[in-house]
Amino acid sequence: MANRGGQRGRRTRAHNLCHHFDGTELATCARPGLEVGHKPVVLGGASIGCGIALDRCRQAPEPNARRWDYVFVVRDTDSGIGIEVHHTDPNEVDVMIEKKKWAEALLAKQCPDIGVEYWLWIASPPTSEIFLLPQHPYARRLADAGIQFPIASCRLP
Repeated sequence: MANRGGQRGRRTRAHNLCHHFDGTELATCARPGLEVGHKPVVLGGASIGCGIALDRCRQAPEPNARRWDYVFVVRDTDSGIGIEVHHTDPNEVDVMIEKKKWAEALLAKQCPDIGVEYWLWIASPPTSEIFLLPQHPYARRLADAGIQFPIASCRLP
């Protein structure tokens, strides 16, 4: 019996980590901690309270939208981190900007208390090659849109 009560306590605590998504269309997709299908390129994450795979979550209701991959909320804060694992190429900059705008609009509507502080573009594995130069004019467009220059991997707090 004591074991069962302990499990209930863990579920409650984990559920509280995802409180930002309570009562939203995203609630069923929210998962405590760092649950991401790209573990080789997204490392760390001990302080991540909750995350959501936006792309997977919204695929059925919005099949034609350019959907951002993930948003993670740092534990005990309203601060979020957006991560998109996508091949890097100058021709993809506009796609990335569209995806970010989509995610911002969705979060503003569903979870307005979350403030995404970092929008990270991670180069797709297995090669994680970055086909964009920091001095390229498209790099400036990324910066102006609030998306960090592509990286091969990241370590979350």
